[in-house]
Amino acid sequence: MAYASTSGAAVTASFSGISLTWIARTSPSYGKAQVTLDGGTPGARRPLQPEHALQQAVWSTGSLPNGSHTVTIA
Repeated sequence: MAYASTSGAAVTASFSGISLTWIARTSPSYGKAQVTLDGGTPGARRPLQPEHALQQAVWSTGSLPNGSHTVTIA
């Protein structure tokens, strides 16, 4: 688990396989996050959530070709 309170903070994770799901704590006080998969165009933005919750699936790659991939959350 990681948490950042600095504007512009980001994390990059590399993985091998066919999918990845981002599991996170949600809260109405958290900001939005932009997700980029394999260096593509920034996409999904995790929206503000109406209540506090733990271990929520907030984003997923869907089905990918088997191999190495990189996800950046900013």
